[in-house]
Amino acid sequence: YMCTIQIELVYNLNKLLSVLKIYDCLDIVLNDGDASDWATEAPDKEWTPMGWTATHTEYKQFAGTLDGQGHSISGLYVKEELSGVGLFGYIANAKIQNLKITNSYFESTINSSWVYMGSVAGIGYGTFTNVYSDAILVNGGEMTGGLIGRVVTANNTAFTKCWFDGEIHLKGANGKVGGGFVGSLEKDAGLTDCLMSGTIDCEATGDVNVGGLIGKRTSSNLWLTRTMVTGDVIPKGASYSKVGALVGNSSASVYCDYAVFTNESYSGGMGDFTVTGPGSTSTLVFKFVISALY
Repeated sequence: YMCTIQIELVYNLNKLLSVLKIYDCLDIVLNDGDASDWATEAPDKEWTPMGWTATHTEYKQFAGTLDGQGHSISGLYVKEELSGVGLFGYIANAKIQNLKITNSYFESTINSSWVYMGSVAGIGYGTFTNVYSDAILVNGGEMTGGLIGRVVTANNTAFTKCWFDGEIHLKGANGKVGGGFVGSLEKDAGLTDCLMSGTIDCEATGDVNVGGLIGKRTSSNLWLTRTMVTGDVIPKGASYSKVGALVGNSSASVYCDYAVFTNESYSGGMGDFTVTGPGSTSTLVFKFVISALY
């Protein structure tokens, strides 16, 4: 089928400044078939995350806008030794909007602390508006998020009307961080009108940080507004000291205005607070939180 993608590319100070818009097409399909089969049977085409070179040793940050115009990208398949895994490897103040990532499979074959994985981006920061993903993410590395693995650098990351309905599988030994939207949140961020209905299946052993929305927050404030978790956080490993329905481990303030979690796995919204008590720098401001366990 015919498809028009408008792309403007400019490299500036190691950043890829661009605007991508998808017009006049149905949807972009890289591979046919069922992504749930691709763990053992690879499809024909493999995706290289944008922002990484062919040698995977350097990167160019994507710092532009991707406007999907309501279309979907499906059939993405990554299974190799990469430290930044997703549609993008690294984003910097990017705008991702009106996009669906469906029937896709991401796996890093590196069992290392320096692996960041998300269906949209491995690492970086930016704004996400009207973004949906039902991707499968399998990571033996450190940080995995349904949309982005690790948020760093700036305090302007925001998720608005976003939905993660996929699967996250955390494997390996100690130190795993996983969240339905963000694995590790290290700068201020907000979620508004968002839904996590997917599954986080943690088979990693030892100490992990897993939450329905955010796995771990370090020195960052988080605002939750009209946001719901209906998916499941399923721990299977030896020790899970920081697992929560909303946030696994938090060392800074959470401001929650109308949040709901219905998952049975962990009735405590904040894993760190439920199990070990709040840290000295932590503040919880919950205006209205519903736990509707079924």
